[in-house]
Amino acid sequence: MEKNKVFLYSVTVAILLGFAALSLGATGQTEAAPSVLSFITWRGDDSEAYDLIIAAFQEKYPNIKVNVEYFKGGTMYDGIVSTRGIGGELDIYAAQPGGQLSAYVESNYAMDLTGQPFIDRVIPGAVTAGTIGGKTYGVSQATATMCVFYNTRMFKERGLSVPDTAEQFLEICDMFKAEGIDPLVAGLAQPYIAQNHFKMMASHMDPEGAPYLWIKVSNGEMTLRDEPYPTLLRAIKLLYDRGYYVKGVEGIDKHGAAAVFAQQKAAMDIEGTWRAGTIAGTEGAPDFDIFGIPFHGDPKVKVSVVHPNQSHLIFPKSKNKDAALKFYDHMMTKEMMEIYSTMTGQVPTVKGTPIEAPTIRLISEFIGSARPVLGPNLANPNTEVQQTLYETFTRVAIGHDVDTVIKEMQEKIDAIER
Repeated sequence: MEKNKVFLYSVTVAILLGFAALSLGATGQTEAAPSVLSFITWRGDDSEAYDLIIAAFQEKYPNIKVNVEYFKGGTMYDGIVSTRGIGGELDIYAAQPGGQLSAYVESNYAMDLTGQPFIDRVIPGAVTAGTIGGKTYGVSQATATMCVFYNTRMFKERGLSVPDTAEQFLEICDMFKAEGIDPLVAGLAQPYIAQNHFKMMASHMDPEGAPYLWIKVSNGEMTLRDEPYPTLLRAIKLLYDRGYYVKGVEGIDKHGAAAVFAQQKAAMDIEGTWRAGTIAGTEGAPDFDIFGIPFHGDPKVKVSVVHPNQSHLIFPKSKNKDAALKFYDHMMTKEMMEIYSTMTGQVPTVKGTPIEAPTIRLISEFIGSARPVLGPNLANPNTEVQQTLYETFTRVAIGHDVDTVIKEMQEKIDAIER
């Protein structure tokens, strides 16, 4: 795959130079009074894209200033949303489809956006991810899937092909390890990265049942002691036990993992396709491609875990609802979606968005060629159970005893009030 660093730079410059010529309906429209939109998100990785999108918006609407802030996800983020929103100090914010978005809707933290014109511009899956009880509260800005990035040169030199079975995947890891090359890296210092491995395996093993695994744990229909959890958890732990990961992987975050792979210190990186742009833009990065980890399923069936990325919600107590809707509409245009997609390496959700960057074409083709399976987080409304599952996967991924983890984490889930 060709590198796109120069391409990304040239596209960005062209976009900046072309703002004045973009036919975005800029006719000198202004608000009756100056407005300052409070916009928060955890997507600090995407700050350069948001800067360009906001600059274009403020050129169109000079009397609306967008104040964007980036916070880490998790309970701290939830607390900021709650405190600022209830206090009338928050207008628009990012939410992860699935448990987090459902919790915000249940808490009345999201305005009903059903019928807004921009909803018709996006692909159906992006709407479904933000629709609850027949009402749409947000649409996904991009879509992605979990994957394994692999160094195509390293594979080609050894005559290796993309694995069709779990056994073939392990054989590839063994081959690299025997040569003194670290087969794998992953950002296991972060609590949600190990879920990527789990989702790929579960979806390949049981495309019909995988989407409901988390909600069945949430509602008590099954426990972590029930299959397929023990089998999948042992498969995750196996990679650590066999020494396939780079040394010290438990202390490497997602950024560090991308750097290790880009610097060709590991043959593969277990991540999500949203990391493609970061890897491709790193100086000296190798040519790479992607595949999903197969696991005890039909080897002829390729699977992609449907992963709609952040949706944006408008807080009902916003004092700037009209301005927030204008900004939302602006973000969901083909022009702005092309900026976001190109700079972040994510597949756009707005219909007809041009896809020029090689990395995005690669991801789009992979997703389009595989059977889509709904990610289990999208069906699970309980954020506490979801965080406990993240902890479960992470613990076994860094070598903790599977039976002990199952016991402790199931006790933790049982204690969650729901």
